[in-house]
Amino acid sequence: PRDTWRTGFPGKNASAGSPAELRSFFERHPELLGQTLVQERIDAGDGHVLFVAAYVDGEGRVAGLFTGRKLRQYPPDRGVTCFGASEALPEAEGIARAFLAETGYSGFAALEFAVDRTSGEVWFLELNPRTFFPNQLFADAGVDLAWIAWRDLTGQAPEPPPRQIDGVRWLDFERDVGCF
Repeated sequence: PRDTWRTGFPGKNASAGSPAELRSFFERHPELLGQTLVQERIDAGDGHVLFVAAYVDGEGRVAGLFTGRKLRQYPPDRGVTCFGASEALPEAEGIARAFLAETGYSGFAALEFAVDRTSGEVWFLELNPRTFFPNQLFADAGVDLAWIAWRDLTGQAPEPPPRQIDGVRWLDFERDVGCF
C-alpha cells in the first residue's frame, strides 16, 4: 500500500495467488486501486532476504555501506527484520552501488533483495529512503550510518568508509517470538 496506516489496507501487505484473486481484492477494496504497488512475489523466505543499508553524501559518494541477511522476519516471509546478521554480500552490494550511482541518489538508503530459493537468482525488492529497523546492528558491525551522516551534514571531512565486521547478530526478541 502507498499509505498503510490511513487507507484501511488489510495488513502490511497482501498476496494474490492469481490474476483473478487480485481482481477480487480490488473489487473488495476499490479505494485502494491506484494506491498500491503490485509486484511479483519471490519465493525467498527466512534466510533468503538480503539487505543493504547505505549513506550517500551530497557528492554522490557512498560514505558508508552495510550488507546483511534477514535470518527471520516478522510477520514471517514479509515483515521487518527480527533476527539478522552482518554478512559480506558482494552481489547485493554491487547491485546497490550501481543503482545508487545511476539514480544520483543521496541520503540514507535501505535496499532489500530476495534470493529465489529455486533458481538462486537475486531480485531487487525495494528501496526505502531511510535506515532499517536494526540500525544498531550496523553500528555494532562497524558501520555507524547515523554517525557518518551526522559528520557529513555538519560539514566535517569524510572519513574513509568503514570496514564491516561479519558475523554480528541482532535480535528483536519481542517480534522474533512471534515467528514461532
